[in-house]
Amino acid sequence: MDRDNALRLGYTPALRDSDIDSPMLVESEDCPASVVVLIKFWVDSARIQGRICTTLYGPGAAVLSGTDKARIAASYAAELQELRRRKAAENKVAASPTNYGRNSSSVQLWTHGDDIMHFSIL
Repeated sequence: MDRDNALRLGYTPALRDSDIDSPMLVESEDCPASVVVLIKFWVDSARIQGRICTTLYGPGAAVLSGTDKARIAASYAAELQELRRRKAAENKVAASPTNYGRNSSSVQLWTHGDDIMHFSIL
C-alpha cells in the first residue's frame, strides 16, 4: 500500500526494499498455495513499484529525457504484464479447490481484487 499511495500521490515511499528482510511465505497447512502465489505477486509488484519510484521520480529522473522516461516506463509496464501473466499461470494450479481450503472466499476475493491493483499500477 505504501508504494501504491506514493506513486499515486507523487511522494517518496516510506519503506525501501532494503528495510524488509522477512522470509517469503511458503505453502503450508495454514497458508495454501493460492495465498503464497498472491503474496509473492504483491511483493514482486512492490519491488517493481520501488524501481519505478527510484528511476522515474527520484533525483536522477531530472536528467532523463522524455523519450528515456517513456522507454523506461514501457519496460516497467512490460515487466508488470509478465509478472501478471506468470501469476495467472501459477493460479491455475494453486487456485484449485483442494488448495483453497477453508479460506476459499477470501482468497478468491484477493485474487480478483488483485486485477484492480495491477491495472492501477500501469
